[in-house]
Amino acid sequence: ADTDCKRLYLLVQLMYMDSPNLVDYHVKFWALAQRIVAERPGLADHVGGIGKEVTLGNYYRALKLGKKLIAMEKDGMRNAE
Repeated sequence: ADTDCKRLYLLVQLMYMDSPNLVDYHVKFWALAQRIVAERPGLADHVGGIGKEVTLGNYYRALKLGKKLIAMEKDGMRNAE
């Protein structure tokens, strides 16, 4: 994962597949989510939506939202060039 949004997505994947280490993934997820929102406030609603699904244990839904977040990040990077 070469971007913060992709790393966030990876953490959700790990939560989905590796439940014995769930607490560790949650800690890393929330720290990264805070960093993303601090650096890119425009993504706050989308990161919050993923966080809501993670909190509810809806990892598949969180992954679907994560794909959209990655696309938004990619578009933002393209617009910055």
